[in-house]
Amino acid sequence: MKICFRLLALLSFFSLLPYESLADFNLIKIRNLNADYQAPSGTATADEFLVPLPTGPEQIEMRFFKRDQSYIFVYADKEFVLKNPPSMLNDVENFTLSDINLVSEKSEFKVDLGRADIYAKESETHMRKLNGFCPEKFSSLGQDEKVIDSCTTNANVNLEFASFKDFSQNTKKEITVNKLLASLLPQNLIDSTNSMNVEVSGAQIAVKNNAFQLSMTIAMEIRAQVRGSGMIWYLSKEKQIKIRLDVLKASILDVREQVFKEIEKSHNPKIVVQRPYIILNQK
Repeated sequence: MKICFRLLALLSFFSLLPYESLADFNLIKIRNLNADYQAPSGTATADEFLVPLPTGPEQIEMRFFKRDQSYIFVYADKEFVLKNPPSMLNDVENFTLSDINLVSEKSEFKVDLGRADIYAKESETHMRKLNGFCPEKFSSLGQDEKVIDSCTTNANVNLEFASFKDFSQNTKKEITVNKLLASLLPQNLIDSTNSMNVEVSGAQIAVKNNAFQLSMTIAMEIRAQVRGSGMIWYLSKEKQIKIRLDVLKASILDVREQVFKEIEKSHNPKIVVQRPYIILNQK
């Protein structure tokens, strides 16, 4: 989970300045963004970058770097400061993002990522061809919640390939994407304590009126087709994403309990299991 959030944090880093524009379906347009970062600084270029400042047809150049406990983003002769960034950003030592297109306009939110290579202190993440789409759900929610509410109501996400490497030797109690993916496989056929390298291919998630279906192929020591379904809601008053996991199978084996137990091992108050529910707390 942490590595996935790290990628989302990197992608949103470019569109969180100012932060409020992320959830306004009429302000964001990023075309062909490519970024390279080697701690503590990096550069990026884009053919179009409206967040929300409009630019001309020439290629846009950007710089970003770390200063004390903040990240500084320089664009269009303006300096933006991201104070108290998410902890997953602090773990990143270098990354390369290629062919990013992000559009939030005409009542829809779309993102395409051609390639991502992220190197952190104890992990590596490599992704190829990720795309997602969700239409705006009209509501009275504030801007900072509208995208979350919309994308947990109706959405489509596809990922062609990803590999996750974890070099921590499972010494940490916190849940990682490797541990979570390993918990989806038949435990009698793998060594779940050695989940250093996990691959995912052909991942698809479809949400329609809060009902979701997912499918993917996971490869570790064995290869298995994973399928699942359930419901997902954004609870604005509680600041929670609530997931009801009705079905989760690796081939023909039910692996829901394995996933619940793996999450519980982390004792993370932001990810709570209340069978058959998984609750993600934003607070």
